[in-house]
Amino acid sequence: MQNEADKAIAWRRYILASSAYHCSQLEGDFVECGVYRGTGIKTVIDYFGKDQFTKTFWGYDTYDYNPVEGHAFEGQNDGLYAEICKRFDGYPQVRLVKGLLPESLVGNSPEKIAYLHIDLNNAEFEVAVLNALFDRVVPGGMVILDDYEWAGIYRAQKIAEDAWFHARGYHVFPLPTGQGLLIKR
Repeated sequence: MQNEADKAIAWRRYILASSAYHCSQLEGDFVECGVYRGTGIKTVIDYFGKDQFTKTFWGYDTYDYNPVEGHAFEGQNDGLYAEICKRFDGYPQVRLVKGLLPESLVGNSPEKIAYLHIDLNNAEFEVAVLNALFDRVVPGGMVILDDYEWAGIYRAQKIAEDAWFHARGYHVFPLPTGQGLLIKR
């Protein structure tokens, strides 16, 4: 039986897949910062039909540990990276990069980005990723902020991201799924 949380996740994944369809028409690679178990990447690629998805999809995470205090994820310990690599056997378009962001982007990131999904659960890390990658997002490219409208420990993300985007003349579209969506001009 599906509960409300399951339904919410389904809609969140649908936003990723729909955004990906738009972005697949653009120049540039796909990027997800905060991969955890790879569900976001797999949702997008499988939505297209694995072999029909021709973009390179970069996935950044610490994988084996969580640097965000008070935000532990089940199974995020030694061995998770190997598990996720195995999950993407047969997905040659996926490049998983292990390390702390934004440092792990150096020498391991695309020059042009069509789709940027950020799910780091931490305002400081998310703004650092925006500083490093936003200028690489092509016009018409999309940025999806996974926890943008959530309350509690996530509220600092919205406040920091609103200020960051406002300084650049942008406004994030809040979605009823709790995500935020931005289309680059």
